[in-house]
Amino acid sequence: MPKVTIIIPSYNHAKFLEQRLDSILNQTYQDFEIIFLDDASSDNTKEVFSKYANHPKIKKAIFNSQNSGSPFKQWNRGVKEAKGEYIWIAESDDCADEKFLETLVPLLEDAPKIGIAYCQSLQINEEGKITANYSDYTQKIANNRWNNDFTNSGINEVANYLIIQNTIPNASAVLMRKKAYIEAGMAPENMRLSGDWYCYLKILKNYDIAFCHQSLNYYRYHSQMSRAYSEKDKRKRLIQYIENYIILNFVSTNFKVLPEKQASVYLNLIRNWSSIVSLLDCLNWNFWKLMYYYLRDEPSQLKYGKLVLRNLIKNTQLDLKVMFKIDKKNIKSTQQKVNQF
Repeated sequence: MPKVTIIIPSYNHAKFLEQRLDSILNQTYQDFEIIFLDDASSDNTKEVFSKYANHPKIKKAIFNSQNSGSPFKQWNRGVKEAKGEYIWIAESDDCADEKFLETLVPLLEDAPKIGIAYCQSLQINEEGKITANYSDYTQKIANNRWNNDFTNSGINEVANYLIIQNTIPNASAVLMRKKAYIEAGMAPENMRLSGDWYCYLKILKNYDIAFCHQSLNYYRYHSQMSRAYSEKDKRKRLIQYIENYIILNFVSTNFKVLPEKQASVYLNLIRNWSSIVSLLDCLNWNFWKLMYYYLRDEPSQLKYGKLVLRNLIKNTQLDLKVMFKIDKKNIKSTQQKVNQF
C-alpha cells in the first residue's frame, strides 16, 4: 500500500499540467500513488495527460463528462479512491519542489496527533516567474511567525490565527492525514470558494497542525483561476462572504475565541461586505432575489443563508448609515424586504 495518495484535480490547466506532473513524478520521496481527476476540461488536457497515462505511479484517471460545479466534490471523490495514509491535493496549475514529500511526510509520521502538515508557498505567474512570498500574506496576523517551523494544537491555531483568515492559502501546500479528513466529514461540497478553509477547521477541531517554513510549493496565480475571478466579480465575492460568515459561525460555536478577537473578525467581514455593496444594491429588491436564488440552489446552506443575509444587511446598514447618512425610512424598508425571506 502506498504511504501517500496524490490527488490531482484538473480543469482547463493543460498549459500547466506537464510541469505539475513532472514536479510530482520527480519527488525524492517515491512511496505514492496518483489519482487524476479531470472535471470536463474544454482544452487539450486529455492530450497532455495521455503522455503520462501509462506511468506506473498513476493508479486511476477519471474524466468527467460534465463539470461537477465544485472543486471539493473532486477532492472527496479522490479521497474515496485513495489507498494512501496521507493525502496531497496537488492542484493541476501549481507545482512543487522535489523535496516536498520528503520534508512533509515525516511531520505526520512522527506525530499521530498531527492531522495537517503544510509548507510555505511562493506565488508564481503563468510563465512560472515568482511574484510573491506568502509569508507576507500572514505577516499582518503575527509578525515573523511563519518565518520558522512550528507545531501547534489545532484548537489554539484556529482560535488565534485561522479565525482571522485562511492562513493555509493554497491546498497544494498541504499534506493531510486521510483518517482525520474522513473523520471531519470531508470537504463541504456545497461550498464553492472557501471549502478548503472550512475543511481545515473541521480537522483541527480534533487534530494538531505542523508548519514547515521552507518554500516547497509554487502557487500559480492567473486570470482563469476561480479565486482571481471572484475578486473582480461581485456575485462571487458575495458568495465568498456568505461562506466566510458560515465559517466564522462554526468557529464561534466550536472553539473558544476571545470576545474582542471574535468581534474584530465579524466587523472586518461587515466592512468587506460594505465595500462592494452599494447603497443602490442594498435598496434593490432584485439584488436580494439573486442572492436568494443562489441559496435556494444550495438547500443545505439555505437555513444559514437566511440568517447570514439578515444579519449582514442589518449590520451593513448600520455601517452605511455612518458613512452615507442613510435615512431611517430606507433602512426600515430594506430590512422589511430581507425579513420576507
